[in-house]
Amino acid sequence: MAISTLPYSKWIKYVLSLAPAFILLSTLAATIAGSANIEDPQPIPLDTLIGQINAEQWHESGWTGMGQAIGVIDRGFGGIRAYLSEGVEVTLQPATNINDYHTANIETGTQSLRIAHAIAPGSDLYACQYTALDQFIDCIYWMVDSDVRIIVHPTGIPILGATDSATWTREVERVTNLGVLWVNAAGNFGHGYLQDTFTDTNDNGFHEFRASGEDGLTIDLLPNVETHVILAWEDSTDSPSAVDLDLEIYSTDGRRIASSNTVQRPDEIGLGVESAELDEFETVKIQIRRTDSGSTSANLHLFVEYAEIPTAQTWGNVVAPGDGPAVLSVAALRDGSVAPYSSRGPLASGAIKPDIAAPGEISLDGKDAIGTHVSAAVVGGVAALIWQAQSEWSSQQIMDYLLASSVVDDTTNPGRDAVYGFGILRLPEDTNITGPDLPVGGPGLTVRNNGPANLNVRTGDGTDFPVLTVLLSGERAGLMGVSNRDPSWYFIELSNGWEGWVAAALVVVEGDASNLPQITPPNHPATATSLPTLTSVPANPAPTAWVPPTNMPITPTVHLSSLHVVPPTRGG
Repeated sequence: MAISTLPYSKWIKYVLSLAPAFILLSTLAATIAGSANIEDPQPIPLDTLIGQINAEQWHESGWTGMGQAIGVIDRGFGGIRAYLSEGVEVTLQPATNINDYHTANIETGTQSLRIAHAIAPGSDLYACQYTALDQFIDCIYWMVDSDVRIIVHPTGIPILGATDSATWTREVERVTNLGVLWVNAAGNFGHGYLQDTFTDTNDNGFHEFRASGEDGLTIDLLPNVETHVILAWEDSTDSPSAVDLDLEIYSTDGRRIASSNTVQRPDEIGLGVESAELDEFETVKIQIRRTDSGSTSANLHLFVEYAEIPTAQTWGNVVAPGDGPAVLSVAALRDGSVAPYSSRGPLASGAIKPDIAAPGEISLDGKDAIGTHVSAAVVGGVAALIWQAQSEWSSQQIMDYLLASSVVDDTTNPGRDAVYGFGILRLPEDTNITGPDLPVGGPGLTVRNNGPANLNVRTGDGTDFPVLTVLLSGERAGLMGVSNRDPSWYFIELSNGWEGWVAAALVVVEGDASNLPQITPPNHPATATSLPTLTSVPANPAPTAWVPPTNMPITPTVHLSSLHVVPPTRGG
């Protein structure tokens, strides 16, 4: 049984049973005392960040997030006592021992609170710390019961294959259906995820990496940054503990500086994990040793935060639950461009992640906070400003506004892509967004494919029209009207500007569709048109450049988790 098919509870319980070096993988902020490296971070002061994203202008117009609640759910809130001593109020779960939070060696939670509150100083703050799945779920629903509508999750876990079907992601999907805006760090594995197959041609017990054929992998790290190294593998059989590997890490002078040699338990079929922490070294050599005497092969997955791994898989390394279709996944910017460590999509499913990019390197309380947790907190704070200005909007409308009117297109990859998402976060200069209400019917409505399979989007209102593309399970599109010839077909608009038709019975309408415009569809083809093959449909349909609207009142733009074309699999 492969790791990616294991029940999440089994995976996470096993992970949590390992040495303290690896309890869920935080997309950790680094505490940097200064460094000189080709991947040198470029942190900016928090005040500068607030000005760059136009939040200062919004503050001056009266938008401070007043009446909005921002919750941070994380593995660590180290140093939170010092933050509370500044007079900031943070609500914790009843019976919480503040010392358990304050003494945590991970500070990403506290840093996220500081950043989000600096952007939305009028907002109320909530914090919840967890180390296991059941605690994670408790945190979620305690915040829901406390009327928290914005949840920032600075943490993630590398899911093998970067699938969006992990239990963690599904739990978050449930809470987004309750009207919560979930903002998640994309992860810090942009060049730090490697897949390989264990190979030992010289029978010395060490894996020979594919890139060099040598039994060690030398990589550069960000200096003075706490970096997690995780080795996971999948057995090629269902034999209990068929493969047992150890992780060993050496300095450039040959000293072993870290190792992990957990004995794989026979009740964990096909599951193997080793991990280590590093926080002082710029260059290390990683070795993988096989300790069992079997001949079963194993597929390796090596994760290293903030690293430059040769032959790394530089796509598909967004961490869960930031891979969920209803989650706002955030990439980290460095000096206006996505940082090299920031995780990228598309996912293995073809879905486009992350969704948006925001500053990810800032100076905070004498330390430099580095990573996608910073950018997630920035987006969470901005969401509070918008929600104060339009308090009647749904979480989906807030997300649509963020992705439509609160981004500027990057110049590196114009249009929506799997590096910047919809673009770079920047609040519009026009802060008067309390104009006319959103229209009822036509633009402003959305449909969602709630089915388990992909839904055909056709060029006309019938199955005899060609398939234009598909709407993936869980994805949304703008509802523009209904066919005046056949009311069982809806006319929709995708976020890239493409328009097409879907069977009304196969989607769920979000909003009041009682006043839909009547749309005249194309004439039916003379003969039935066969479905096109995948190769006949462009993977990135024109137009590739999509310019978000900036004037108010706005028409929310659809939040689709993918524009990637896959074979149609569902009727309609």
